[in-house]
Amino acid sequence: MSDQEEPTALTSDDMLRSFVRVNNRIDGEITITLWVGGHIISGELIGHKRFMELNIEQFQQTRPPTEGGQGMIDGMIEALTRQAEAIQKLIDETDVNTFPEPRYIHLKDPVVIYEHSVQSAGPFWRGRLDSVDGWMFGRAFAE
Repeated sequence: MSDQEEPTALTSDDMLRSFVRVNNRIDGEITITLWVGGHIISGELIGHKRFMELNIEQFQQTRPPTEGGQGMIDGMIEALTRQAEAIQKLIDETDVNTFPEPRYIHLKDPVVIYEHSVQSAGPFWRGRLDSVDGWMFGRAFAE
């Protein structure tokens, strides 16, 4: 390497990024375990569009404590619907080799594994791909 060349920064695992990109395109589900900032998170990998759809369903089932809260919920549903439609348009107009590189990874039914316990992390989880330190297919614990 010459003095003028900059080393390439590793911002995420290329294999994981490629797998998430393909999964975003085909919208499959597979169990995966991630190591993120010293935490172990395990769940079902889902596509970006499916993540948006599940959040829309969650908001549709939400009962706001005040009347003004319904406007916020309706706005969130509208924004998530537009995003899901934009993702579907990308799926329809691109093939798997030209589908955009993902920046996020999405899990359904995630659990966080602590030293002495396994706890639910909610119905869905979204994290930055460049924050994933390691990963494997399957669960890191016996059910």
